[in-house]
Amino acid sequence: MPEKATIDKRINPQVKDAEIGVRDLREIKIYPLSMSDQFKMTDLITQAISGFFTAQEAATDIAFVAFGVSLIKENFTKILDMVTDESGEKLIDDITNGQAAAIVEIIYDENFGTVIKNSESLIGKIKNLFPSMGPSPQSVKPTEDTGLKISLKKHTKKVVQRTGK
Repeated sequence: MPEKATIDKRINPQVKDAEIGVRDLREIKIYPLSMSDQFKMTDLITQAISGFFTAQEAATDIAFVAFGVSLIKENFTKILDMVTDESGEKLIDDITNGQAAAIVEIIYDENFGTVIKNSESLIGKIKNLFPSMGPSPQSVKPTEDTGLKISLKKHTKKVVQRTGK
């Protein structure tokens, strides 16, 4: 009896399943972004936000909401193209707002949240290697209030001697 070939394929733990569907639910895979795609996505959002603030002299709450909606409409399909195997244009017809929010949360947690947490940890380790990077200790302890009251109405002997009064 011939042996079965074993498959030694590691599954990426960052790949998450998300349920989508307006009438019938189905699962799609949300893949982590490559560094290149992370830079592209960050650039898309940064350019759009900076464009909004340079174009708006007095941005109102309504204008900001309208901007947010247009940002999502213009870029969400591009982001879906980056994180799924399916066409973002086709997927958007089958995703509710709640499902979109869940997908955005997965994208953020897997691509940015973990990176921020790990970066903070790395910075802490680096600071331990270079103690001079931390805040310098205080050389003098603060003096407690003695409760003395100084009256400016009376002059000291030195003041009286200098002024002659």
